[in-house]
Amino acid sequence: MKKIIQILIIVLLLAVIGLLIWFGLNRLVTTIEASDSNIISTIITACATILVGLGAVIISHNRIKSRDREEKHRDTKIELYKEFNEFFYRVLSGASEKTTIKAPTEQEVIDFMSEFKHNLILIASPEVIKAMIEFENKSGEGNKRILIYMDDLLKAMRKDVGLPTRQLSKRELIQVFLTSESRHEVQKIKK
Repeated sequence: MKKIIQILIIVLLLAVIGLLIWFGLNRLVTTIEASDSNIISTIITACATILVGLGAVIISHNRIKSRDREEKHRDTKIELYKEFNEFFYRVLSGASEKTTIKAPTEQEVIDFMSEFKHNLILIASPEVIKAMIEFENKSGEGNKRILIYMDDLLKAMRKDVGLPTRQLSKRELIQVFLTSESRHEVQKIKK
């Protein structure tokens, strides 16, 4: 019964609003027909100017809000991606016999990745999230193949914070972490 009454009230309100608009437009048309053509052109020009100005203000305001929002998220993204980058460096450096950096334990990797993904969901672009999923899906394929997907993830992160990636060729980001011998091997790996 309540829903029927609510629907009737909404229909009645829409009918009243429709009638008011119709009477208003009817009155406006009658006034315009009775007016001088110079007055009509002046009114149309003024209305067009107001509409264009209002549109420009709305568009400008939305762009400023969007830019501010992106800038606030950018700092958070950079911090999160920097933590990931440092942890990944520890993983790779710890696996090398040439460094004294200690590799994280398996539990540390699990804990870090869990926390990282938790934060990633809130601020990362869809491209970063997709690259992360692909990286995790392919992580069981072996050490060398996973580097390809890590490179894709690093590129997505750079793009997400506004850094260019166009001039970077395939696997150049991941090569920063590798020794010169390993770089040649990574170039040969196919996706």
